[in-house]
Amino acid sequence: MKQFQDWKKSMQMFATILMSLFLMLCAGCSTTSREAYQATKVVEVYPPAALMAPCPKPYRPVKTTGDLVRRLNATESALSTCSAQVDVIRSWRSSSTPPAILDKTN
Repeated sequence: MKQFQDWKKSMQMFATILMSLFLMLCAGCSTTSREAYQATKVVEVYPPAALMAPCPKPYRPVKTTGDLVRRLNATESALSTCSAQVDVIRSWRSSSTPPAILDKTN
């Protein structure tokens, strides 16, 4: 009988300790402080508008061989302009911050 009473006391003490730890845990999770929360804001960064202009598409009617040469020159010039624009966008992208920046606001 003595063993049962000792076991009962130790179980009561264990239950009391366990209950107090549980209540402390619940109290710690129920904070109302604003400092416990962090809001994140997604900021999107786009290339400059000058780099987003459409590539030139020259159209010149061809009637003679000279017109064909001028059209070829205009097309090569437009392709060169567009290629340079894409190269600048690539260099801007590699040198700047990523497109989505996480900004912490309070």
